[in-house]
Amino acid sequence: MKVFFFTPIQQNIHRYRELLWYAFLALWMQGEALLNILWAFLLITSFMQIKHGVRALSEYRWLSYSIMAYLGMRIVSISYAIAPYQALTAIIDDLRIFSIGIIAISLIRTQEQLAKSVLFSFIGFLFLGWHALEIQWSLIHGLATPANLNVEFGSLAHMNYAAAFSSIIIFTGIVAWFHFSHIKWKILIALLIIPLALMQIPLSSRTTMLISGAIIALFLIYKLPIIKAFVFISVCAGVVLFSLWQVPGGIKQFEEVKQPQSAPSVWIRVDVWKTLIHITESYPFGIGPRGFNSIDLNPYKIWMFENINRTLTHYYPQKEIEQQLQFTDMNHPHHLVTDPHSHYISIYAENGIIGLLLFLAWLGAMLMLAIQNLRHSDQHVRPFAEAMLGGLVIMAGCATMTALFYQSGGIITILLMAFLISSLRISHKDNTLAS
Repeated sequence: MKVFFFTPIQQNIHRYRELLWYAFLALWMQGEALLNILWAFLLITSFMQIKHGVRALSEYRWLSYSIMAYLGMRIVSISYAIAPYQALTAIIDDLRIFSIGIIAISLIRTQEQLAKSVLFSFIGFLFLGWHALEIQWSLIHGLATPANLNVEFGSLAHMNYAAAFSSIIIFTGIVAWFHFSHIKWKILIALLIIPLALMQIPLSSRTTMLISGAIIALFLIYKLPIIKAFVFISVCAGVVLFSLWQVPGGIKQFEEVKQPQSAPSVWIRVDVWKTLIHITESYPFGIGPRGFNSIDLNPYKIWMFENINRTLTHYYPQKEIEQQLQFTDMNHPHHLVTDPHSHYISIYAENGIIGLLLFLAWLGAMLMLAIQNLRHSDQHVRPFAEAMLGGLVIMAGCATMTALFYQSGGIITILLMAFLISSLRISHKDNTLAS
């Protein structure tokens, strides 16, 4: 009886695994709980397949070496982290990210599976995009409260993060639009990226809009004759400007760009970076992952008063700082360095200069892999190389102002990498069979 019960499951485990994979791609961005539950089931059902993914990744030596070195540094940092529990949580997140990439490489073995994986990823972001747009529309018209802002983005967590991630999806949608010849697919892709593009207007980061807009413009120039590219870019720019004009406060968010030295969002970031760099001088190998909330700022209060006074007066009572500095608790009412406001500064503070160099080595290895395959002979590989290159450049640019590569940002990055590697493996297999 026991054997009879398990035989159908054993015979169809690969089918269940494949369906679970597509469900994960469509649902992981809808919420943190879904992400963790689906990842756990995926890990259990795909555990025996991981070795195939590791073997495939090892074929790209510089990429695999950079990943192992970066992960190794992060794991070792638990031993000296100022907040060991938070560091352990961060490492689990890192391992989750890279395990998803390895599982993707091991499961995607045919062109059909690759196409379905991309399709289900787009379906997930389509649903999230429309949902976010609906809530933002309600917010603008007074039908929702700001408390909804962090709910609408699912596991993307925050509007600045969601803006950067959805910009990458918009870019990959534009790449796909150029590589599909049938009009019905072009219309479908347009229906996907329009809500994500509209989502950028009311609440997006200016840095994200400027960087992603520049990358998309460069891609259009790369793909189209110069006149067509100019017309296309002009029409898109006109739509964006019109939308900004229609949204309350849309144009005002760019006024600070004219005088960045007087913009709080700029000089607060700069002062946070200065503070973290100064604190890290006492920790040559960094404070450990996610240790920012555990930093005691009180030993640095005199340095902060002398070097970042403008930011202190923004968060702390001016009279108290000037007259009773020795009694001021710099950890309350605002802990200044909770958010490092830059992924590069974050990695530097967490793992020191060595950790930052290892992270940049991993990022550089992925960029080189994409660049090397831009002119690949297989037409199915080129779009993945273009999407990965553009997506990484958008991510790397936006990461100067926001810590993006953790959690959801890391998953998006690793999926771009896995899709490209899978397309290369499928192309190599097809060429081998043909010869």
